[in-house]
Order: sequence, then C-alpha cells, then structure tokens
Amino acid sequence: MNAVSRPDEIKTIGQAKDEQLGMTDKTDYFSVCATILYIKQETFSYPACPGEGCNKKLIDEGAEWRCEKCNRTYPGPVHRYILQMNVIDHTGSFWITGFNEVGEQIMGVSANELFKLKQESDPEAEKYFTRAAGREWDFKIMAKQDFFNDTARVRYQARSCAPINYAQSSQALVDKIEAMAV
Repeated sequence: MNAVSRPDEIKTIGQAKDEQLGMTDKTDYFSVCATILYIKQETFSYPACPGEGCNKKLIDEGAEWRCEKCNRTYPGPVHRYILQMNVIDHTGSFWITGFNEVGEQIMGVSANELFKLKQESDPEAEKYFTRAAGREWDFKIMAKQDFFNDTARVRYQARSCAPINYAQSSQALVDKIEAMAV
C-alpha cells in the first residue's frame, strides 16, 4: 500500500520501503536520518557544461568538449557531483543519489577539486571519501519510480541534506509520543 508522504515527514528506511514510497506514477517526498555506509568512487562526478544554468553532460571530442543542449564547445568541463551512496538506519539500507549541492555538503570540497586529486592519484582524495563514510545526515528524499529492463524500481534522490540536529530530532519524538498519549 502506498501512503501519501509530505516533504517534512520523517520516515525510516524500512517505512519508506514498506509503504512503497515512489512506486506509483506520483513522486513521493520524505525525510530520513541515515548514516552513509559507502560512496561509489568510480562515478562520483560527471563532466558538466560550464554554460550559465546548464548542467548537461559534455561530450569529449578530443581537443574540446561539446554540449548538445547549448550547441557550443568548450576547452574543458566543470565537474559536478553525482554521488551514489548506500545509506543505512536501524531498519535497513538503500542507495540514494546526491547531485552537486548535496555532494559539496557531504564531501566538503567541489567535485572539480576532488576530480583533479583523483586524476593525480593524490592520497588526499581517498581521505574525503573516508571522512564522508560513517557520518549521519538528515536527508530530504525524493522517491520516484523508473523502469530498467521492463522492471519497476524506485530511485531515491537526496534533494538536500544537513547534519542531524539531535535536540530538534529528540523534541520531534517527544511530540509524537505526547500525541499518542490518551
């Protein structure tokens, strides 16, 4: 059964899966407090168009890079985050994708800078991924159905994230408990 979700509604990962959030034609929104277990390092960024307001992936044509959307060529791309993260809470885990703003918040460095460090095989690059793993965040999630090989699945995208405010989270739990009191 699919439940109606609100962007500010806090769910556990287990609840999001049990309620099949994102498994209809409608996009669902919710919040989840979760710990980053793993970030895929091989595909953490993509070469994006540096044009104003355009984030389209550029095509490498050897000496220059071409944007199909802008119909322009550039000497080089601007790398943007597309973090694929496995996150967990006490009820389960799922994979979420975080784009540039979320990536910068989690990694603490721009995708361009981290890409350069990875290209140079600088050991500092690995430290950014190590520091990000194991940290807890309050993620605002968008759950949307898509199809792969004619099979329906849910894609979870982190629209934003913030370090967990434990005082605020505790108060929200107290309020829920008090609302249950008869």
